[in-house]
Amino acid sequence: SQDLVFRSHLVTGLIETGRVYIPEDAPFSNDFNSEMTMFPYAPHDDVVAATVVGLQYVQDVAKASRRSRNS
Repeated sequence: SQDLVFRSHLVTGLIETGRVYIPEDAPFSNDFNSEMTMFPYAPHDDVVAATVVGLQYVQDVAKASRRSRNS
């Protein structure tokens, strides 16, 4: 959906800067990489959706942590 495309752009920087690590020998790495690189044209996007939610959570926690340190 367009909403997932928009939300994925919010976390793309984390992936592009190498801050997300997926072990090459992980049993899910081929499926993960395939779905991520085919998005939004892949027949399924549940891996992308779960990844985006997880990375948004990490970003939110990091922002909250920085705010509390600066208070």
